[in-house]
Amino acid sequence: MTELLGRAFTEASKLPEKEENAMAALLLQELASEQRWSAAFASSAQPLAEMAKAALREFEAGKTRPMDVRLAPALTSPFLHKFTKSVNSEDLHATRR
Repeated sequence: MTELLGRAFTEASKLPEKEENAMAALLLQELASEQRWSAAFASSAQPLAEMAKAALREFEAGKTRPMDVRLAPALTSPFLHKFTKSVNSEDLHATRR
């Protein structure tokens, strides 16, 4: 166990039982979520790689067109949405010309 995790457990052990149980439940849920994501990515790596290669072939063949990222804010994280508001979608495809 790392020193940091040990400190966290030491501090958590000072909490009332109800709060300790709540912290434990949150930690277990987070660990289970990480395991699910790891399993999902591990099983999807090959199909994702194949789709990426197909998309790149379409791009290189000129079969794609620029996407106006400002029209798809729901498809991006808040960080990416903030970034894409300042990006001209034509700039993203400048290497094609």
